[in-house]
Amino acid sequence: MAVPGPIATGASTIATGHLCTVTTTLDPLTLSKTVLAGAGGNLIAIGAGVAKMTETLTILHPVGVPPLCTGLHAMPILTGIPTVLVNKKPVAVVGSQVDAGTVTSGVATVLIGTKGV
Repeated sequence: MAVPGPIATGASTIATGHLCTVTTTLDPLTLSKTVLAGAGGNLIAIGAGVAKMTETLTILHPVGVPPLCTGLHAMPILTGIPTVLVNKKPVAVVGSQVDAGTVTSGVATVLIGTKGV
């Protein structure tokens, strides 16, 4: 399970955890489409598409051990916030596991899995 934090979207970056491709991004075709979020009647649109556990993939990127970066793979997001679902899948946040690394950026104004003030 990921710890609460900023929501991961199509603009998020990923630290892959391996040396052939140190950072990558998410495949826009695997993100949810229009998502509205909010509480107390204050809805906001998260336009970049929301990243979800198991369904959102990284873009294809080289793998292996340099200088032999011969394979390509796309990896799913492995963890999310189980109490916040989009299309019945946990939402990914900064810190969610993906590939051998984590999501490293998100939308700082949309915090997921935190208790309101």
